[in-house]
Formats: sequence, C-alpha cells, structure tokens
Amino acid sequence: MTLMMNGERPRDLQPLDDQTAVPAREPTGDAPPLRGTLVADIAEPSWLAGTWTMSLQGNGTMEMSPPRGYGGNPTGLVFTADASSFRTALFSGGACADDGTGVYGWVRRGERIVFDTVSDTCRARITFLTGSSWALSTEVPSRQ
Repeated sequence: MTLMMNGERPRDLQPLDDQTAVPAREPTGDAPPLRGTLVADIAEPSWLAGTWTMSLQGNGTMEMSPPRGYGGNPTGLVFTADASSFRTALFSGGACADDGTGVYGWVRRGERIVFDTVSDTCRARITFLTGSSWALSTEVPSRQ
C-alpha cells in the first residue's frame, strides 16, 4: 500500500502490529467515526515542534503534513478508529520503532479533538498526540 505525502513520491505504509493495514471501523449506532483533517501546534517533543496537519481517511490511512524544518519521515501512517478509540503506529519507523501500536481515547470538544492515552509505550507519540488539542480543519461529526 502506498501513500502520497505533500506531493512527494509514494512510499510504503507501515502496518499495525498485526501486519495488516486495517481500515477504520464504522461505529455502531449513531456515533460518528474519527475522520477529517486536524491541525495542531506541537510544542513537545521539541524535535517535532511546529504546526502539523493530520488527515484521517475513511480507508484507514492518514496523511501527516509536518512543519518546515522537520527532517524526518512520519511513518506508521495507518490507523483504526471508532466512536471513542484511536489506534496508530505513527512514528514506528523512528522514535517509536520498538513500541508497536498506541491506543488512545478521543473526544470532540467544540471545534477540537482531544486525545488521551489508553495504552502506549512511545513517549514521543504520547506527547505528540496528547500534548495539544487538535483543531478541526474539516468537519468531524459530534458525538452528542
């Protein structure tokens, strides 16, 4: 599976722990999935500092647009999500190489998505996802 990032050439996606790219699950009932474009100003970890854009697609892929000056390649660009949880192997080719998949809860608060850690051993990914709230750049339905 390949993914275009910022108009650059395609590259292989890193699968989740079970070695398959699992599409985002459709939630049951009237709870919405987590999809759309989110933006956050990341302060920590400092080597990831700047404005990041995360586009979550319905097919279980995510596109990350890092800030200028970021020298890495955000890997692990697959996820699963349902009405309250989010799983990703983001940064699995770098800072989180030995940490597998992280599991997070998520909630919409107004026009922001807030992640909280359920289970993850990668400190960089935990800080990256939970250290800032993510502004909705495109509509993510409310779970009210």
